[in-house]
Amino acid sequence: MSSIRPRLAPFAAGLALALVLAGCGGGSGGSEPLSKQEYRKQFNAIGKRFLTQVGSLQTRLSRTKDPGKRAAALDAATAAFSKLADRLDKIEPPKAIAGVQRTFVGKLRVIASDLGKVKQALASKRQNKIQAAALKLQSDGSAAKQLGSRIDNFVK
Repeated sequence: MSSIRPRLAPFAAGLALALVLAGCGGGSGGSEPLSKQEYRKQFNAIGKRFLTQVGSLQTRLSRTKDPGKRAAALDAATAAFSKLADRLDKIEPPKAIAGVQRTFVGKLRVIASDLGKVKQALASKRQNKIQAAALKLQSDGSAAKQLGSRIDNFVK
């Protein structure tokens, strides 16, 4: 079961890096699309808050072998990704990036679900389930990173 740790840590680090690059930020929402500058400002604010949470969770996951502590960290990570998706969903992005942001928010929700499946797989102690859940999480994290890069390129 300890083989899952090396798989989760690089994913979390990679996703955190992707969100930094994407300038992940935070939102007020409304019916009018934001200007590019206001979008960047809100997106960055949300992202900074998220990265603080994820950084501490990453450390907790990588330093413990205790199943209860891992489960608690995974629950917290699931909540953090869900909250990030909710906050980003409230931002009304400029039309030029709206589709990419919708897809990004959807992928963040998938990652939150994936984290729950990793927790279940770890609880089952079945290596094949753990590996499958970790691979799905890694794949979805990679897709989120690509979407984040597109948003980053837009806000530059």
